[in-house]
Amino acid sequence: MINKKILYLCDYSLDAIGGAQKSLLTMANAMDQLGYKVIITSDLIKDKEFSVSENITIQQWKKPANKYMAIISKMFLLIKCIRKYKPDVVHAQFSQFAFAMLLARKYKLISGKVPLVFTDRHHFLGYNDRYKNMFVNNLGYLKKIIFTTENNRKEWEKALGHEIEHSAVVSNVLEDKWFEQKCESPNHDGKIYVGFAGRFVDWKRWDTVLEISEKLCKDGRYVISIAISAPKGEEKSVDDYIKQLEEKTRGQLNVVRDGDEDEMLKFYGELDFFVLTSENESFGRTLIEAMTQNTVVLSTNSGGAPEVVGRNDTIFEVADSEEASNIIKTIAFDESKLDSYKKWFNNRSKSFSRDSMKQKMNDIYMQILDN
Repeated sequence: MINKKILYLCDYSLDAIGGAQKSLLTMANAMDQLGYKVIITSDLIKDKEFSVSENITIQQWKKPANKYMAIISKMFLLIKCIRKYKPDVVHAQFSQFAFAMLLARKYKLISGKVPLVFTDRHHFLGYNDRYKNMFVNNLGYLKKIIFTTENNRKEWEKALGHEIEHSAVVSNVLEDKWFEQKCESPNHDGKIYVGFAGRFVDWKRWDTVLEISEKLCKDGRYVISIAISAPKGEEKSVDDYIKQLEEKTRGQLNVVRDGDEDEMLKFYGELDFFVLTSENESFGRTLIEAMTQNTVVLSTNSGGAPEVVGRNDTIFEVADSEEASNIIKTIAFDESKLDSYKKWFNNRSKSFSRDSMKQKMNDIYMQILDN
């Protein structure tokens, strides 16, 4: 029985759609099973059916809309949580909370005795100058910084001009459910299903999805499937986008909006290809989700996504819809080749199981606590 307390700092609501929140919850559950006492901060949870293990404590709070007030609010929440729960380790999971945590330590608002850890689930090149300077100049306050890909660690080290000795790479992982449940691929009547998924934000490059879809659907042998979620206030923009996509695909379009986990399992299970079009993607959890369901995955050459994909022949330049379309076309109607790629990626997905993360994180915490 380990019986040590970990305070996880989460910027968002734990019931919000997002790979980072899901990965955090997977980690929290794994640490709970090992005997750690887990506390997680969360913006107000709206889903009444959302639940976690009875041993995990969730400290909810209302995040201010103003980003500067949010930083101050998080500093005070951190101080409150340290006094209330007396954690053995404080582990920030998102950049804004890490910013607040480092400020609090810098100005001695929290004790220097509490070890601080930060998992960078973003990507260094995606930060603005304020965040880059804050992290570079105050990295020494962290006991450990964790990256989800080696690519991101290298970008940090390039900015610093030296290696980060107190760092580690721990990939995002999936819950066991993704490996245990397999959706049977339906009969596509000779058509190839190509999918895209993500929030409707600029850096996900939904404009490239339009271009790829138009190129593929010209000959009538492709069907496009999207799983899309609208940020608050962007529902009308998503409606308009779907209308554009219906035109580009000539009606060969399936849409899932704000899909839950079961809907996403079915979504991936119906695909032959899944394409990630993002720029500065820190990791790309959707790539692994698709892999578990026997899907060929493509990704841009941006951020940490190529590292997740694990091979170069399904990687394309950001915004290069021609290259992405050609990759799909070279595989799609060669049944033996398509099957070979699907099997390869399904085997690749097993590298991102919870057990591998569980051992790595326990080793990191034990090393910190022993010192």
